[in-house]
Amino acid sequence: IVRAAYFGDVDLDNMKESQPVINAVPFSSEYKFMATVHQANQLVDGTTDGLTVHVKGAPDRLIALASHQAQAGVVGTVEPIDREYWLKQAANLSSHGLRVLALCRASLPSDSVKETDKLDAAFVNGRSEPWLTMVGLCAIMDPPRPECISAIAEARGAGVRVAMITGDHKDTALAIGDMLGIVDAKHPEAVTGPELDAMTDLELRTAVMKNNVFARASPENKIRIVKALQAEGQVSSMTGDGVND
Repeated sequence: IVRAAYFGDVDLDNMKESQPVINAVPFSSEYKFMATVHQANQLVDGTTDGLTVHVKGAPDRLIALASHQAQAGVVGTVEPIDREYWLKQAANLSSHGLRVLALCRASLPSDSVKETDKLDAAFVNGRSEPWLTMVGLCAIMDPPRPECISAIAEARGAGVRVAMITGDHKDTALAIGDMLGIVDAKHPEAVTGPELDAMTDLELRTAVMKNNVFARASPENKIRIVKALQAEGQVSSMTGDGVND
């Protein structure tokens, strides 16, 4: 996002100085977004309210929380959100293996948030009505490393089945899985964490034998997947770069 702003001739230093952060909601894989609360700048946001909230995160989470969308090229002007449009755009980008972030903002009165407040996810997603303004999507290319592709091919050649468990969107995960060579005629689909949550242990045992790609997965999903594979008689090992791996 910072790189895109740089190439868009945005004066980042001036923006940080004129809109200091006074509070934040940290990112969590549970709710898949983060938010920062800033002193507002009327020239940037087109508002006289005292605070501006910026939120970035998973499109499927944030689009549902937005009531309006910014009009391109017009500062401070919004219109009712076209959710179907944004969901289609996010799905299209994800299907090309891009990691997609939704960028949103909102204005709040100056006395609604203090620096000492302890903000959590409910500050963003706990309101009774959608309240964010959709600003746009940011697509990031993060392709598999060539040595990863060759290592998986070598493992498959040795008779080792390789599966991928990721927090990415289902379409992104499928596209990456295809690049890695683990999506094939025998394992053509992906299953998501919420879908796994709805399965019985017996249903999960069937799913882990039919799928090599698991998307939007939580740490709890990883444990169930490995246990289901073991219940099917599979000798299983898991590796990754996260603390829960």
